[in-house]
Amino acid sequence: MATIVDARAGVGLPALLGALLDAADRSPDRLAAVTAGLDGTVDVDRRADQGAVAVRFARTDADASDNEGDPHPRTRTRTLTDALATLDDCDCADAAADGARSVLRLAASARQARAGDDGDRRSLDAVSLPALGTDRGLAGVACVAELVAALDGPLLTTPVAVEPSPDRFALAAAEHADWAVHEVPSITSGPVAVAALAGLADGVERLPTLDLRATGYGARVDGDAEADPLRVLCGEPVGVGLGRRPATAGDDGAGTLASDVVGDGGHAELSVLETTVDDATSEVLGALQETLPDAGAVDVTVLPLTGKRSRPGHLVRVVAPSAEADRVARRLARETGTLGVLELGAAHRYRPRRSVETVTVTVGDETYAVDVKVATDGDELVDVSAEFEDALTVARETGDPVRAVQRRAERAYRDRGPAADDRSGAGE
Repeated sequence: MATIVDARAGVGLPALLGALLDAADRSPDRLAAVTAGLDGTVDVDRRADQGAVAVRFARTDADASDNEGDPHPRTRTRTLTDALATLDDCDCADAAADGARSVLRLAASARQARAGDDGDRRSLDAVSLPALGTDRGLAGVACVAELVAALDGPLLTTPVAVEPSPDRFALAAAEHADWAVHEVPSITSGPVAVAALAGLADGVERLPTLDLRATGYGARVDGDAEADPLRVLCGEPVGVGLGRRPATAGDDGAGTLASDVVGDGGHAELSVLETTVDDATSEVLGALQETLPDAGAVDVTVLPLTGKRSRPGHLVRVVAPSAEADRVARRLARETGTLGVLELGAAHRYRPRRSVETVTVTVGDETYAVDVKVATDGDELVDVSAEFEDALTVARETGDPVRAVQRRAERAYRDRGPAADDRSGAGE
């Protein structure tokens, strides 16, 4: 079972821990044991208004006491060597400890690369970790690693939104991971959460279709309190799995996106995009049938509806390969002026193999070529449909009804059979 962090609107440590805890429906007692050696307590905030959970590390009396001459141990910055030594005081499972160490090393490597750009490269062990090296940062890394180690399957993350900033530590850490980041103004992602995902999660370009088993929500407490919670989804991938179909003969072994297999049967990773508009002209709506396929859509439907204040409007529904959904949604917004596009996951449960064949029909003494669309399921012929434009051209030249020309073409293919031979559809 996969656990997926939807970080497209940013991710912070309290929300990440809260969402993972909420999705697994686990007690926070284990996290308190993990962080006991760091002179802090775990504070779990369950927000009834959002149905979300936040995990924070509260101060204790010991935090204010002198610790080897440092009156503020929670804010002390450690080097990688010191951070790894302090991590040994955390009561982590072996797999969690290994994961936490990898996060710290990755963070140090990211900061080292950043310092090297400024001409101040140090040895990795001596790299300072101002965010992760504090008690709070180490507690966060250890707790995320503990929760991830207990998962029944991999941890995945969508592309992570990061606010452009002079301190690009979060972005630098993400660049060491195998998932993408999006620089988005006014979106803040915490460096501890980003580093934890970079070290512990694999990336997915989009949310895959899941047989959903559990959902967790993490409250955002470090930024906008009214922002939507961070969402974590747990479930089994449906159909082609995490956006890919198995490799077949002739593949390079990595498989290909099912939505990229044109005309192939089976499942396809798709998204359904929807928006409602009440001020778009009929010309603009009609043009969507051309502009959206140009952006990657495979189907466009416009339906009349009654919107707010009883205004007449339209629902625009678009089907697009998941890999193209962002581009299609942006094109839809630009064409219609809508302020929002809803995305729904979908997958074809049954899709026959499709092809286009050319047949000939005879009218009088003349023969004409007409393309027909053919759908097959293995050796079974599912459907034959003549191309309207070809049939219309023949109808205009001969004076026959379009439907009669279409029937001739479809019968010609059925008489000929799927194997191409010298027989034509003549005779009618």
